[in-house]
Amino acid sequence: MAITPLLLLTTTLALTTALWLLHATLHALTSPLRLLPGPLLSHLTNLPLKHAVTSGRRIFHIDALHARHGPIVRLSPTEVAVGADVAAFKAIHGVSSRFAKAAWYERLTNFPRPSVFTLRDRRAHAARRRLFARGFGKTYLRETWEGADVRTESTSLIFAGSGTTANTLTFLNYAVLSRPALQEALEAEVATLADGFTDADLEQLPLLNGIINETLRLYCAVPGSLPRVVPPGGVTLGGYFIPEGTTVSTQAYTLHRDEGLWENAEEFDPYRWLPGREISAGD
Repeated sequence: MAITPLLLLTTTLALTTALWLLHATLHALTSPLRLLPGPLLSHLTNLPLKHAVTSGRRIFHIDALHARHGPIVRLSPTEVAVGADVAAFKAIHGVSSRFAKAAWYERLTNFPRPSVFTLRDRRAHAARRRLFARGFGKTYLRETWEGADVRTESTSLIFAGSGTTANTLTFLNYAVLSRPALQEALEAEVATLADGFTDADLEQLPLLNGIINETLRLYCAVPGSLPRVVPPGGVTLGGYFIPEGTTVSTQAYTLHRDEGLWENAEEFDPYRWLPGREISAGD
């Protein structure tokens, strides 16, 4: 039988697919992550995760996986999601954490240079944070910062502080105005303030601060994943060993809406933050 271009192409595609499936299967069976909960496809490929990303459903896709498989879920051959596990959250994002930022950050607002948000190198990030800690005095900025750094950080601050603040305030107004009894209670509390009140006075208003905290919980401005890389030596999270180099991602959306941590988690209840009330099981 003569070998036609179509037959050659079909055979090549079939062999390539078979080799990929063999490689993916062997990796899934031998990977240290093979024991982690998750859909079978997530052990073989990242295509389900990519589909969720391109369809704008990543947050809800991951949240559904946690609801089905628990707080530790394998998202792809190289990425693990951490859900409502407070200890794991603290291990990953704590002040003394050894988890470095994932390569994902390099694709965010990196022109012309990395910003304090996207810097992955720990020493460079620490140095940049020290600059912020010293303030934004004009003289100091002129003497210390280069023009490219100023442009980069300005872009980062606008990105981080404009839309996020506007969205949070929008949700806060919606939450209060759609609840007449809550609006009336807030107005009564604010009416107790004397003329010339300060920020310190506002911090003493329990209902106002409860509304702010509940808005940040239920309508978090950054609800999605903040990926990190497991440090050398690996780590155990939620009872599962995760080897070094693995990407682990956490999302506030899942943590803030977990019924095991929050009573009536889907309900907007600012009174849960008042003194004497138990806020959450992981507080």
